[in-house]
Formats: sequence, C-alpha cells, structure tokens
Amino acid sequence: YQIDNIRTKDQITHAVMITMGALLPGVLLHDHLAWTLNKNIPPIAFGTLGVKYYAGPGQPLDEPRVIHPLSMDVSGRVVGVVEDLVDLGGTAHFVAQHLVEDHGARKIVLIAPYLKSTNVIEAMDVIYYGLVPKDTWIITPRERVETLIKRVPHWRDNGATLDECKANLEKIGYPVYLLDTYLRATYERG
Repeated sequence: YQIDNIRTKDQITHAVMITMGALLPGVLLHDHLAWTLNKNIPPIAFGTLGVKYYAGPGQPLDEPRVIHPLSMDVSGRVVGVVEDLVDLGGTAHFVAQHLVEDHGARKIVLIAPYLKSTNVIEAMDVIYYGLVPKDTWIITPRERVETLIKRVPHWRDNGATLDECKANLEKIGYPVYLLDTYLRATYERG
C-alpha cells in the first residue's frame, strides 16, 4: 500500500490500534511500519482507540461505543485502523466514521490479519492477510483467559459438567496450564 501510494501522497502516516484485540497485531506491525529505510515511505506513528462492540462470543451490542479516547491527533492524516478480525465490518465502519467526522482524519485504510466477509472491502481500502469462514470464532493468545472465563459459565449454566467444559477447551487447543489455573475456579464461581 505504501509503495503503491508514493505518487498519490495517500500513504499511511498514523495507525490506530483498536483495543483490546488489535494491540497484539498492532505491536507486531509497529516493528515493521514505524521504521523505514525507504526515503519515499514515511514512518508511521501508532496510537490507540478503545471500542467495544461485543459483549462476548456471538453477542454483539446494539451499536459500537468508544470506551477509551483516541490517543493521538489524526487531523488531516491518512490513518491505518488496525483490527484483529473484521466480521461484518460494524466496528470498522464505526471507527472510520468516528475518525473522519470527530477527529478530522483525511482517509481511512483498514488493516486486519483476518476477514470473515469481503463486504468491508467495497466501503474502504483494506489490507488483510486471509479470509476465514464466517462461523469461525478465533481466540487470539491475548484473550484465552478472557474467553475461558466467559464461556465456561455459559456452558455450565446450560448443563455442562466440569469435565465437559474441560473437554470443550481441550478440543480447541487450550493448554493444560491454563486449564489447571482457571477452569475449576471459573466453573465454581457463581
């Protein structure tokens, strides 16, 4: 994207990581994008914006909401919005509108490792690395404990035993140390 836009001057100069999910991919991107050896490509400044759109797996809120303010000035800038995953694009559209209308960003480019739908590609420039099936729930390393603590009570309340909860988590690759540390206490917590 940066090389393709040398002539247009639409290169990304600022990147906004959407917390919490985009912190890990954002930090990894930072190492490659904040520093550049090509004099035709500007370095990218990184910041954050906290947005919440899901209460839990498969549980979207009525609308996204800002939970932590934007940490940098993006006025007049081409901004890369870093997400961990784009499902239907609700968060991406909300953030793009928020950054343009409320913070004066000139242009938004979405950056995400995974897309579940290509709908968002028609609405804005998107840099992504892979498509995943719509029925896939991706648990990133930064949210394994959070997911366990949210899913186990749900399974328990729907009749699952402790052993069944453990089997569910083992089936999706949970490491033994996390099960040993969190499973019983989470299951027994009322």
